[in-house]
Amino acid sequence: MKAREKVRHKKISIKRIILEGIESYTLSFLSYNFQRIILEGIERLKEITRLS
Repeated sequence: MKAREKVRHKKISIKRIILEGIESYTLSFLSYNFQRIILEGIERLKEITRLS
């Protein structure tokens, strides 16, 4: 590998690491929000069943 090719390869791998990091972060963020929404929904259902 030539030096220039190595630099280009390194740039690509850094970009890939950043993108994968963002992807995993957004996935964990979404799953966290999803869990919270489900828990809030369960609490609301409990309140509704308690009221009726």
